Amino acid sequence: MKKSLFIALIVLSFVFTGLAAPVMWAEESGDSLPSHLSDFSFTLEGLDVHLPFAFADLADQGWALTEDGELNPGQTAYLTIRKADQEAKIYLAALASASQAYGDCQVIGISFDQASIEHANKLVFPDNIQLGSLAKDMLATYGEAAETEESEDQTLYIYSFLTGQARIAVGADSDQVEQVTFYAPSAALALYKEATSPESLKENINDPNAIRIGVLEPFSGLFAAAAQMDFRGMELAQSLVPEVLGRKVALLKADNKSDQMEAYNVAQRLVTQEKVVAVLGPHTSMLSQASAPVFLEEKVPAISTAATNPSVTVDNPYFFRACFTDTYQGMALAQYAMENLGAKTAAILQDLSSDYSVGLCKQFANTFKDQAGDDAIVFEASYKTGDQDFGPQLNNLMQANPDVIFCPGNYGDCALLIKQARDLGITAPILGGDTWDNPDFLKIGGDALDQDVYFSSHYNASLPLTEEAERFAKAYTEKYGEEPNAYAALGYDAYMLLVDAIKRADSTDPEAIRVALMETSAFEGATGTLSFDQDGSPVKSMIITKVVDGVFVAQEATPVK
Repeated sequence: MKKSLFIALIVLSFVFTGLAAPVMWAEESGDSLPSHLSDFSFTLEGLDVHLPFAFADLADQGWALTEDGELNPGQTAYLTIRKADQEAKIYLAALASASQAYGDCQVIGISFDQASIEHANKLVFPDNIQLGSLAKDMLATYGEAAETEESEDQTLYIYSFLTGQARIAVGADSDQVEQVTFYAPSAALALYKEATSPESLKENINDPNAIRIGVLEPFSGLFAAAAQMDFRGMELAQSLVPEVLGRKVALLKADNKSDQMEAYNVAQRLVTQEKVVAVLGPHTSMLSQASAPVFLEEKVPAISTAATNPSVTVDNPYFFRACFTDTYQGMALAQYAMENLGAKTAAILQDLSSDYSVGLCKQFANTFKDQAGDDAIVFEASYKTGDQDFGPQLNNLMQANPDVIFCPGNYGDCALLIKQARDLGITAPILGGDTWDNPDFLKIGGDALDQDVYFSSHYNASLPLTEEAERFAKAYTEKYGEEPNAYAALGYDAYMLLVDAIKRADSTDPEAIRVALMETSAFEGATGTLSFDQDGSPVKSMIITKVVDGVFVAQEATPVK
């Protein structure tokens, strides 16, 4: 029974993760749901939302989006589709506040019934891939072990693997599948590619001689979009350097679901069960802080792509980062404001609910005061993530008349704040941190961002700092058909740093790799030339970026003095 249940799981997970071509959704729905759904996207509250799945050919076969569902900011969100008595619910990560971009929402779960499972067995996937062979490949690669939970009415089979979890409920009397719930369905598409692509990483994973490297990223949940960019960079780097020490490199993708507990648990699984020699990721300081103790305890090195909080690597010789720290960018932004923008006074607006924002503001203020005097910070105010009205703070700020304004925080909140500041007639240059390096920042802020808005960035294609940066940009554009962003560059550098360390160590022993990483000096990456300091943080230049006519344009590379 286990095998047939697992095959059913695979089949349905692929239906809803979009293996067939996207279809137009012509159905009109009620006010509680989006007015249209087509080609991976719909419009909600006037903003475009892009989801990582399609409905295959379900629309053509009579499935319809219903009014039974909720897409309310800050609450649990789900869509419901129905055909006659068949029904499926598609769960989304809780949508952010109305002031934040909806484009980050991500499918985190799917629940469907027996009728839907029977329907899925009739579908044909692209490239004439047969369901039977697909399931066979998946079972051969990932196994079929399951835990069980018994109740009076049903048996629950729980399948857990690196990229997600499945729960299959079977009726105690009928011996029929009654409900299947699949978590992290975006990962199913990655599994599908691994099991079917001729350039599959599965081949490397099954190669007993391959060097196994974990990729611990939030492939689902709130940070999924950034994680995908990270992995694009890693994937590109692996295609350019697929071997080291004469052995293939196998990347084992592991989804932490943008959850701290999951980040800890999956890190444990990677190093203790999968026996990886090192780990790439995770994205964000929050997830890195949750998983870093695992790497210290198990003595396996890891390189985070975007954990900028200075404390993440302190007192942990096994945890490194490819990005600069908040301390670094806070100092550099203050120096840029004074030396390049001629600022003698500054105002600070900080997000009290964000350690990132508070830390950056503290460093900016300290640096500014050290060089311009204790009275140089003429105004300070705060807000909280999700706030939409910044009028009180901005009206008071106008009275202080600062030369520059510093307000690092979530790109959605800050874009709204900048719009309101410009509407009030505030013309002072506005500076922020690396979180603004996101296309949705431009969408939300619009024309208001074209008026002296600057932020710190890890990478900008318009200002390559090394020959490797030019090689990276060319290869990325050829592979993906678009210009790379900072997260892709950081993912690329993380992979290249690790492979370089393995090569210099002439060993795959985790301790030898850690020592080689610590000795890294003058490494030329896509984000610049770097060396690691005693805390595993890179010493390198930071790029100041300005919004010009709706485009991110690099101004200069700014080393901290």
